[in-house]
Amino acid sequence: LADAADFPEVCGSGSGPFPPSPAPSPSPVPPPPTPGGQCVPSKRGPRCYSDAECDGLPGCVRCAHSGYCTDIPLRRRMNFLAELDR
Repeated sequence: LADAADFPEVCGSGSGPFPPSPAPSPSPVPPPPTPGGQCVPSKRGPRCYSDAECDGLPGCVRCAHSGYCTDIPLRRRMNFLAELDR
């Protein structure tokens, strides 16, 4: 530690600019949508805003929260449909 009298010389005046903050790391890039209006495993389906837009597209079961059709059913929906089959 520096003596109080030597502090500005040793540590600087403190009035200069602060070092820049590190840049945030980039977000992972999502896979591109699949062409042709279909859903395939491990790929984004077509852009959507509601489940109705994904109905009838090959392999698609719903519109995911990401705004793309997906082939992955919601667990809650799967349980509900299983109850209907009983």
